[in-house]
Amino acid sequence: EGIGLSSDPDYSIVQETLPYISRRIMSDPSPRTAGALETFVFGDVKDDRTARVLSPKRVETLLQGARKYAAATAAVDGADPTLLQPLDTEAAADALLDTLQTPSPLQALVVEQLTLVLAASSRQLWSRLRDASPRVELAGGEDRSLLGLLVDPLGLFRASRLVENDERDHKALEAARRLVEAASSLVGGAPADATAGPDGEGAANAEAAALARALVRKAWERREHIPAISRLFLVEALDQTAARLGRGR
Repeated sequence: EGIGLSSDPDYSIVQETLPYISRRIMSDPSPRTAGALETFVFGDVKDDRTARVLSPKRVETLLQGARKYAAATAAVDGADPTLLQPLDTEAAADALLDTLQTPSPLQALVVEQLTLVLAASSRQLWSRLRDASPRVELAGGEDRSLLGLLVDPLGLFRASRLVENDERDHKALEAARRLVEAASSLVGGAPADATAGPDGEGAANAEAAALARALVRKAWERREHIPAISRLFLVEALDQTAARLGRGR
């Protein structure tokens, strides 16, 4: 690095080796590399499975490194390694499904965080629907939502961790939102969104919708693997639910 700095004050050996490092920690199944992957994307909380949430900035750096690695290897086939074209949505969907089908530390990480975000999104949706529901005044002056009363007449789960998001859930939802925005620069193929605002929110939503459509189509093509992948998410969801209940309020 000292030699590099002597000719370029902005030289960084970490940046130079990032493409290889990114590819290695995303593909190597060894336990040592798994630890390095968790440290990279979770930071200091990597060992606390009840609190850790992906760092969007770290994940974006990791994906950028993997993208540069792919561009560099493409140069062997005569492509220009300096042209980092956005990933096609079809290729991105295939990559995600390949990850979910192949046992590896990366698979476990993706299943864990996707399960966390999906569960938090479901609780958030339930909370919004309940808040929008008409209010009903019960005997004794108690005020409840009509939807909550129909689903949970006795009110046993009104303040339960099963239906209320906690701090980790909010962090996971925010991380997911930021990752979707970052993905708009990494994944291409969605039609231009004329409603995109200056912050690019419309474009990010268009990219996310295009990726979702590609995932559904690709998943159907690989439908023989759906039961095995579903079991992974079911087991992870049960583990996370048990951990939530075990923490109490």
